[in-house]
Amino acid sequence: MQKENPIQSFKIFEAKKGGQAAGTRLSKSQIEILNKHVVGTWEMNRETNRVDITGNFYLSEPFNRTGEIDIFKGIGFGKVTGVFYCTRNFFQDLEGFPQEVQGSFNCSDNSLTSLQGGPTKIEKNFSCNNNNLQDLVGGPVEVGGQYWAFGNPLTSLAGAPVKLKKGFYSDLVDFNEGKWNFLGWIQALEEAKSKNFTRIAALISTLPFLDVNFLKNYIVDNPDRMLDLAMFWEHPEVANFRQELEKVLDPHTKKRVKILSNLRGYFPTFR
Repeated sequence: MQKENPIQSFKIFEAKKGGQAAGTRLSKSQIEILNKHVVGTWEMNRETNRVDITGNFYLSEPFNRTGEIDIFKGIGFGKVTGVFYCTRNFFQDLEGFPQEVQGSFNCSDNSLTSLQGGPTKIEKNFSCNNNNLQDLVGGPVEVGGQYWAFGNPLTSLAGAPVKLKKGFYSDLVDFNEGKWNFLGWIQALEEAKSKNFTRIAALISTLPFLDVNFLKNYIVDNPDRMLDLAMFWEHPEVANFRQELEKVLDPHTKKRVKILSNLRGYFPTFR
């Protein structure tokens, strides 16, 4: 017996009028939204119970009917092969949004206070400009292009991507391509001397992968870059890291870092 295909496909405008498409859990209103905003084809994946899109999704005008956002979020998106744009609306989180986007993802100009529920992997650019985000928790852990977060009252970079191929851009701090690493963060601190150093240092210190083991391995793998750690060592914004790191460093390395930090006259901002 031939096994039933777990994916039921619907081309644009093929859904029957006046009722729910056979074999799906989608309402008439949800099918109308898909048919209006998908450029390509969409299909209900019976294994994931989510809608996969072959093509692009564009939503750039605000919902104005009562409950329309909930209807949209109830669709539940899975994988999108192209771009997914949901700008200029009133979303407060990304529940029900795609889990993976092979193109770019843009959720700018909403009312987002959280990135929870959004995609974990973006193969091109990720944009969340002009929202109400104080951190990036719930955002993608891997971005193959650029990450844009302008216009948000960020107090933390917790939730920032672990893997970022190109640049990261926000109101307070930018990291160009090739700078999403420890040396790039140190350079950002140096450049911040003439800006808002305390806030920028606070942001950098919240990077989720800037932890004790990361710093310890960095010292072991890059002994010639120990001065970078020395200039980072005594600033109050990273005091917690310093205290934890002192517990795991061998005495010789810890002594060298402390000596360098005491000789850091080249870095007056850190006094």
